[in-house]
Amino acid sequence: MASPHAPLQVMHKADRKYEMGKMFDKALMEPTFCEMIANFCCSYALVLPDFSEENEKITFKRLLLNKCQEEFERGGREQEETNKADEEGRVKQSEEEREEKRIKARRRRLGNISLIGELYKKRMLTERVMHECIKKLFGQQQTPVEQNIEALCKLMSTIGEMIDHPNAKEYMDAYFERMKSLSNNMKLSSSVRFMLNDAIDLRKNKWQQRRKVEG
Repeated sequence: MASPHAPLQVMHKADRKYEMGKMFDKALMEPTFCEMIANFCCSYALVLPDFSEENEKITFKRLLLNKCQEEFERGGREQEETNKADEEGRVKQSEEEREEKRIKARRRRLGNISLIGELYKKRMLTERVMHECIKKLFGQQQTPVEQNIEALCKLMSTIGEMIDHPNAKEYMDAYFERMKSLSNNMKLSSSVRFMLNDAIDLRKNKWQQRRKVEG
């Protein structure tokens, strides 16, 4: 990964996308690096000059937002396709191959959510974007996709203390009322219901972890 203080005048759109892609891959496969990579992104945004390309103003923050959205939507599509293929019996892979694919997709999705949360905490992404992510993760179904609920709980644990302020109380109360309802939904696995209860308890505890999370 290049230093944020590398020669910047030659970093055009393709160069920036390449650097961003490397940072994203690192974060998505190794979520423990998300905070560090969010700091890198802040450094890039501060020192990289804006420029125009084909009459389009290019900023690092705009590229970053586009990349987050692209990965967020990609994760959702991949999960839907995997679930549909499993249901229809169209997957010719072995159970081990399918499980490996699911694990990799889950790691990328949670890594992206963690990075989105860390970027918001650095004010690289807006609160409006966070609310859009939360609403998409809830979805329209009475029983949402479990992977989305897992990602929702991860996002809430990452950004909750910052986003849960008086001006957002109406939104947050509605989110957690929905999460409370889902925690009693027996169509969801016990592990997902435990995640929901942990997030609910975290808010009740004013976003302070009762014990340090290991790992």
